[in-house]
Amino acid sequence: VRGKMSGKGKMSWPSGATYEGEFMCGYIHGMGSFTGVDGSTYTGQWYMNQKSGVGTKMYANGDVYEGSWMRGVAEGVGRYMWSGNGSGSHSNSNSNSNEPLYISSSNK
Repeated sequence: VRGKMSGKGKMSWPSGATYEGEFMCGYIHGMGSFTGVDGSTYTGQWYMNQKSGVGTKMYANGDVYEGSWMRGVAEGVGRYMWSGNGSGSHSNSNSNSNEPLYISSSNK
């Protein structure tokens, strides 16, 4: 689209945050990686500037979430790994289980 970013590229903000990946019609859209000013990263699928699909977020404290995203929020099946307590996955009922974690946002 004329005048709007499409294809692969890089974007940086005055805050120091960066994105590298796919764009469509001026939106962050497709596969890409974002690094926040706090050092947190997200690598995965994007839909119109929001995390959407499957992706991995590494938080600044070293925690990691791998799984589904919808409208910028972790939602669906995923695995959360705590940096201070080793790694593993859990379900809503048992934090030591190897079952998937199911997440649902209350503000749909």
